[in-house]
Amino acid sequence: MGPDTSELQLRNWFGYLQSFKTCAEKIDTDVIALSLLDFANAKPTTYLAEEVDQSQFAVCVANATQIPMQASDVSGAASFVALLGATFGAVNRYVAAYLRFLSPAPFNAMNVGDFQLQKTKAVFPKGATDPTWVTMDANLAQIVDASCYSAAQRQAVAKIVAEPTKQITNVVNQIGKLGWKEDS
Repeated sequence: MGPDTSELQLRNWFGYLQSFKTCAEKIDTDVIALSLLDFANAKPTTYLAEEVDQSQFAVCVANATQIPMQASDVSGAASFVALLGATFGAVNRYVAAYLRFLSPAPFNAMNVGDFQLQKTKAVFPKGATDPTWVTMDANLAQIVDASCYSAAQRQAVAKIVAEPTKQITNVVNQIGKLGWKEDS
């Protein structure tokens, strides 16, 4: 059996972020030294200051990903991750769908919105040691770039999973921070 659609979409999201970085590297070689996490949170105009660079980046991205983009999208974005969110969708949407897919019944049959409202205790009765969470965490680590889902980030997420009063949306939001700590 092939991968689920939600897994493909999450893989695509991170693949597109990598494509954004590759396109930016062609214009400003300083981008090469950035981790994917640092790139994701960088302001596009820091590396693509000129309108011609922004246009070149938009064309490169459209060719690499089929995501339509204009130079004004690039110049107006607060970060590359915000640019990807505005043009393809926020990572949280794809993380939530993938976690729901990996969840046991009845959670895997819920719509994503209802799933995100579930308490972590209901989905992961044994908290961060629950076999369902252990599998999810391992699968996420295979999909998400290590700079975005580092050991420290995984611990921050596990802490939320272990808190019985938290909801799945809290787990999704922490993963969606792409490596930034709760208080950053």
